Amino acid sequence: MCRCALFGAILIGLLGGIELITPPGWGNDVLARKLDRYVADKASDVKVVFVGSSRIYRHVDPPRFDRLSGFSKSLNLGSPDSNFLAHLRVVEFLLKQEERPEVIVLELQRIHAVTNENRHKFGGYYAHDTAKTQLAVGYWSQRGELRQCLEHLGAGLENFFKVGGYLRWGRAAFSRYRPPTVPQSHERGFVPLERDRNEPGVIIRHRELQDDPEILTRRTNQCRAERASGSQEEDSVSERWLAGQLKQLVDKCRRSGVELIWLLPPRNPGLMLLRDELQEIRAGDCIDLGDPDRYPDLYEAQYSFDVGHLNEQGAAKFTEEVARWFRDHRGPEAATKDGKATRSEMKGAQEE
Repeated sequence: MCRCALFGAILIGLLGGIELITPPGWGNDVLARKLDRYVADKASDVKVVFVGSSRIYRHVDPPRFDRLSGFSKSLNLGSPDSNFLAHLRVVEFLLKQEERPEVIVLELQRIHAVTNENRHKFGGYYAHDTAKTQLAVGYWSQRGELRQCLEHLGAGLENFFKVGGYLRWGRAAFSRYRPPTVPQSHERGFVPLERDRNEPGVIIRHRELQDDPEILTRRTNQCRAERASGSQEEDSVSERWLAGQLKQLVDKCRRSGVELIWLLPPRNPGLMLLRDELQEIRAGDCIDLGDPDRYPDLYEAQYSFDVGHLNEQGAAKFTEEVARWFRDHRGPEAATKDGKATRSEMKGAQEE
């Protein structure tokens, strides 16, 4: 055990040293270009920023949100093939900018395990800097998963050599001179899956749902059962520890004049306990769309692209529910006077 601790300390030290020499890249072209544009535009008029995975990227339509919520301008910084550790880094990045949003909506996720499928992906399910490596190691040590601790240490080190050296010094350094990945018609970051079928596995997942609609029923029942019975008790220690770490980020946002709001997306079981722990310690509000009985449209096959994602019509309903939450919980005083959505606008948006 002492040897493992020493080995871990040496790797953490190596990561810190490499971090001083070469700042790690984002590991994701879509995310990197979005952030480049955010900095270049200075984004002084952006009030609400959405951060997360493809569940944000494919589901949050900023113009629709603005019209229905009453906020003057929002931006979608979601990105495909990214993970919670990268999203935490995005929040910290936004807090360092001179022009900060008033609200950051961050998708709630757990820290994923390193597997053979995601180990070698740029922006895969491992850490991107020393602090996130420590967070991942701490989380898995709370769960008693020594192998995952070592996996995150090793993958974090590998990530620095691949992403930090190659992307940051090479190809990503010239990204601002290339056409942006996001189509001009969706320059504020929203691209539904129907309009971007080039992502690996998109068509395969779409056909899987078409061939076997029952996989969506099983996922829905899994989410419903978790609501009824709660999460496994053996996970409580690790989730409580992670919630405590995340509260530090919430407090940091508050000190910077930014409100951090969590978003629990539909069709994503396994997050109830973490949500409850965050609420217990008052670590930010949560937009909870994970209840199939309360939000049945977000679990319907007609609004689905694959088992985990909504189609463009479903994304419109997703955005409407998020906008409704803002209207109900932040009220007119938090919105611009000339931007408040009327009931007729809500009805019109639902009919589109």
